[in-house]
Amino acid sequence: MPPLELPSPANSVLPTYDDAPPDYGAVPVSVHDTNEFVRYHFPPLQGQEEIELKVFRWYLRNSSWARLEASATPLQGPDFECGGAKWKILAYPGGVRGAPGNVSLFLVWNGLQARPQDKKTYTCAQFAFCMCNPSDPTVFETQNAQHRFTHAQPQWGFARYVANDALRATTEQRSKPILENDTLDIIVFVRVLRDPTGVLMHDFRDYDSKAVTGYVPLVNQGATDYLNAMLCTLFMNSYYRKLVYNIPTQGANPTESTAYALQRLFYRMQTNSSAVSTTELTKTFGWRAIDAFTPRDVFDFNSNLQERLEQEMKNTPDEGFIERLLYVRCETTRECIASPAEHRTVETTRVAQLKLPVAGMDTIYGALRELAYPHTSPCPLCPTSLPSRDNSATSRTRITHLPPILTLALDRFLPTENAIGSTRGRQRRPELLNYPPTLDMAEFIDDPAGQLSGPVVYNLAGIIVHESVVSDRGYHYAMLRGPGSGASVTGQQGGRWFKFDDERVVPALERDALEAFYGDRSAAAYGLVYIRAVEEPKVLCPVVDLDVPPHIRENIEAPIIPAVVPPAGGSRPSITSLPDRPAYEVSVRVVTDDMFKRHQGFDLVALDSSDIPRVTARWDERLGDVRQRFAQSVWRAKTQHGIRLRVVIQRQNKTCRPAWALAKLDDSMTMQQIKEKWGSARERSLVFYIEQITAATATLDPGKSLIFLKQFDYRSQTLRGFASVYITRSEPVRSLNRIICELLSTSTRTSVFAYYEEIQPVMVEPMSLNTTFQEAEIDTGDVICFEQLDDDDGLMPPPSRRTHFRNALSFYRYLMSTASADMATTRSTSRLS
Repeated sequence: MPPLELPSPANSVLPTYDDAPPDYGAVPVSVHDTNEFVRYHFPPLQGQEEIELKVFRWYLRNSSWARLEASATPLQGPDFECGGAKWKILAYPGGVRGAPGNVSLFLVWNGLQARPQDKKTYTCAQFAFCMCNPSDPTVFETQNAQHRFTHAQPQWGFARYVANDALRATTEQRSKPILENDTLDIIVFVRVLRDPTGVLMHDFRDYDSKAVTGYVPLVNQGATDYLNAMLCTLFMNSYYRKLVYNIPTQGANPTESTAYALQRLFYRMQTNSSAVSTTELTKTFGWRAIDAFTPRDVFDFNSNLQERLEQEMKNTPDEGFIERLLYVRCETTRECIASPAEHRTVETTRVAQLKLPVAGMDTIYGALRELAYPHTSPCPLCPTSLPSRDNSATSRTRITHLPPILTLALDRFLPTENAIGSTRGRQRRPELLNYPPTLDMAEFIDDPAGQLSGPVVYNLAGIIVHESVVSDRGYHYAMLRGPGSGASVTGQQGGRWFKFDDERVVPALERDALEAFYGDRSAAAYGLVYIRAVEEPKVLCPVVDLDVPPHIRENIEAPIIPAVVPPAGGSRPSITSLPDRPAYEVSVRVVTDDMFKRHQGFDLVALDSSDIPRVTARWDERLGDVRQRFAQSVWRAKTQHGIRLRVVIQRQNKTCRPAWALAKLDDSMTMQQIKEKWGSARERSLVFYIEQITAATATLDPGKSLIFLKQFDYRSQTLRGFASVYITRSEPVRSLNRIICELLSTSTRTSVFAYYEEIQPVMVEPMSLNTTFQEAEIDTGDVICFEQLDDDDGLMPPPSRRTHFRNALSFYRYLMSTASADMATTRSTSRLS
């Protein structure tokens, strides 16, 4: 049996109840009552469709549990069927690696019976384990989880299901122990769910947006999620895309002409197979690299973009088309109450998005009526010298023109003030705002000239979602409806819904788009895009190659990573002459021992830190050339034996560790070949660890592994990188004493060390000194923390600071708590890319 990967806590727990879970303490639930157990211990189905619910009971009688705990051999239960697949229980009475003293339980999926050899099949399931006293079905321990079972991840469960001591103990709630007379029952409840989108419970490892949805996402430059959401919304409106293609841009510079940059961006979104960069477009706005990290309002960006395009369309046959397609025209009338004939103004405005008040409203129709309702405010034209006179004015806004594409901006935020009265930001209103799939604007349009023909009924086509309660923070993404034929369950025409979430596009359900963003959660609709029903076939018409001007197609190489072969006897083309520089280059980050020694925290380094050196390489650049550049620029120390590069990979437990060493024989490989062989399809960069070669490590020994040592210093209360060392896997862990003492120049006789393996940020385990590295499954890239238990005098004085941690484990727990606090308020973006 291969070693098990411990489940990630983020994926091992089912979504919690919106309200408090039911109280079943007064009336104990029996595991034999399936309906009651599912009701109390499974979360309610939130729109998912159940295929089958199955309960399987595995009876263990007179099993000599103490002997099973001492054995490393797992127990495998009988096969059973559920939802068209075969399953079985896998139990480790003594625990898997990293969880000694616990029972580890896993549910194993053996594939679909109808297609056992098809490696693309999968099953989405919720399940709950129960370890139960055979004579009393109300005495049990249960945990539940959910997982997408695939051929790559066929097993899921709990490394620490329950402590072995707890099996034999009684509590106030349990009058009997679970394990009694070496007998117990292991019961599993499995609920197989239908996957209508194809991405239910997906971990998105090696996910291909283009292959699954037919669309490619946009790269987030730093804080450009709002920009990506709006650009994807505009891209899905095919007629708008055709209109942009019609703008004359022959001979234009793509970093100066907004229209030309947008044309090239849209064409790449049509033809590329992976995420597209927006840097070319943002350069036309005069942005520097740091400007991509400045949050902006999505609708301010849209207005600026449309104005720039209109400027470039002047004196062309298509001048005015963007206004007719996107802009709402409004007329605001202000009249002084005291003298309406003397002080009356009429102002006509046009807006790319109609801003609607949300305060006190529960529907879009209510917000539209509030917009048209007369409002009273001080009259700017009335003389203030007449206090007896009513100096108020009434203002009323009416809509005089509605475009085929109607964008509604929901004013969800209120200014907030600090203690001294100055404005510090905008807080989102808590109101729930219902938006319909079909919007009838007949009540709100004032069209005396009769310019609009036919009904003014609009179908919902897109939602711009803001995920936060503060306006200048948070995250944007777009829920967009693709083109298609036929009516949906709500009666509106169109195709499937998709979630455009930066560098990922995933299918979505219509009910999620229509119900999930009313405003009662952290994610709420910030903008709504409607398409006039009679215009929808034209707005969502197909875009074909003939719609793209030849100069755009000819000047862009469709592949994201072009293969450029230098001519015989010639040199490679200059990178500045390539048409798509960001796509042709790869960002390479490097990690060294010095960085490891300066780092305090989990893992080797924080890969998203600005202190990590980055160099730019071409995808077709050879490793030998890159290695030489590293030696000259990043690693300036003179080494007799040179350096060795190791590829840093992201493991399944979310840690980033050095792995494979790249030998001289690999110098002919290109960056693209290295990525394809050792990297991930989702990552857009490469990370190398630079190892300084010594005489002892010049030749790699298959029996040795490179590990990384961290030191917890009790006196200074720090946890930092100490050294990278080679260990012999057949030697015991205590052999590190000699290595560490040599590096510390101390005596092995008077120094006592304790060791801990840093498995992942939420799992740090003590190590036995007598266990060999091979038995502990220590391999290249693993991190071991050590602490010195006493000094030469046999005493360890307390640190100078008042608050201190007595050992490495308590310090790790402190790091875990601070990391959890940060994750609760910040969207995690720690990835290799």
